Amino acid sequence: MKKRVKINIAALSILAIGAGGYFALQEDILFSNLVYNCKQIIRSSNKPGPKVFKKLEKTRKDFLNKFNKPVELLAKLEQGKHKHQFSNSTKEAVIVKNPDLFPHMDKITKDIGIETKDSDAVKAEKIYNYFKAHFKKKYPLYSSPELHNPVTFFSTYGSGRCDDTARNLAMLAKHYGLNSSVLSLNGHLVCSIAYDNENRIFDPHTLGLTKEDGKVIGYKRFVELAQQEHFEAFNQEIASTEDNKFRPPEEFKIPGINFSFVAEENKSFFEDLYIVDASTPLAENHIITRHFKKRSQFFDYYGDVVANFTSEIPVKYLSNNAKLASSFPILAAYVQIPKGKAKKIATNKLPYSVVEPNIIYKDPTQGAIRVLAAQKFNASHLEPAEKLSSGKLTHDYLDISAGLNRLFFPGPSRRVRVANLEPIKILYPEAKLILVQLYAKNNVDFTAASSLPEEITRSPSS
Repeated sequence: MKKRVKINIAALSILAIGAGGYFALQEDILFSNLVYNCKQIIRSSNKPGPKVFKKLEKTRKDFLNKFNKPVELLAKLEQGKHKHQFSNSTKEAVIVKNPDLFPHMDKITKDIGIETKDSDAVKAEKIYNYFKAHFKKKYPLYSSPELHNPVTFFSTYGSGRCDDTARNLAMLAKHYGLNSSVLSLNGHLVCSIAYDNENRIFDPHTLGLTKEDGKVIGYKRFVELAQQEHFEAFNQEIASTEDNKFRPPEEFKIPGINFSFVAEENKSFFEDLYIVDASTPLAENHIITRHFKKRSQFFDYYGDVVANFTSEIPVKYLSNNAKLASSFPILAAYVQIPKGKAKKIATNKLPYSVVEPNIIYKDPTQGAIRVLAAQKFNASHLEPAEKLSSGKLTHDYLDISAGLNRLFFPGPSRRVRVANLEPIKILYPEAKLILVQLYAKNNVDFTAASSLPEEITRSPSS
């Protein structure tokens, strides 16, 4: 009898391991199929019509279901397992401009630490060293024009391609009065900063900083070393000088960071990345479509760079048709209600998110991004909440993320519009609106909490 018990236990163990492997493999297959479908839509030479739009909507929902981890995030929120939390203890709105928690332009300037006595060579290296210390990954989380701005680059992403790093470094150098350029090498981009009668080469993305006799090399020496195959990458692109072009950096407006709280709002910062925008794997030439085949690979790669934070806002302080904005990408939105109540809410009493009216798509025949007319295929409409409940959660949630996660949009949303909140206010006075946002966790300084007003209470994770 004992032998039979041992055999049964062993058999059960083998079955459990096999089942786990099967479900893991199934998840990988589903994710691979999703990525493949996204790529096929992007490559399509036909303008997307109603049928394609429906397929896009299904793809978005598949992505949210298969790729994001909302239950895990909401469970962490309920359990108070955050890295840091800030709370508005008053019944009044509080707006904090440019707290030193985040890399805003004044803080970036202070941290770079350029002095009036510094030569252009010293200034250039100080800017480069700051950039290198705050740039964490070679592949960005999103393909978005907002990556070409130092403030959002460092406060939100901490990652970017060579294009993003070269442009941002050149813009920072220009901000300090240095003569900077973006050097295009037909396959790679670097930053050039001119001083001592030479264009010096700076590349925080791939090639790093090359010095000879204690000085950063100039362009002429840069080409010579490439011809000698000195660099691990891009020797041919550098040596082929006919394709090399110097371009002035873009002008950039310096945005502030508006760290605002409505009445009794909590902001909870987490160590992990649970939710990203649904457009992430769909951006043209995005790294996911080339390098990640598993959900776990994606989250592992970005896990030490970016994470989510949430805003908990009492619904009773919001208008019936609320409009909220943030300096940080808003990736998802939920309404938290008492456990067991989600299924009992009538459809006409559900809150709705307002979907923006345009789909942006890549036209392969023109090689440019075009906007599809809203009134023809995707007129602005209300997207009803989906009901989210789980045994892992102590509350039920109404998922109203549909208005945020739009396919083919260049970057995530920074605003959310929620309609029909009044019925929820009446039914559940303690309901909360939960917004999920993104931040570059390596570049946030929680020790700078003293820069916040007195009415903002601070509580590190226990």
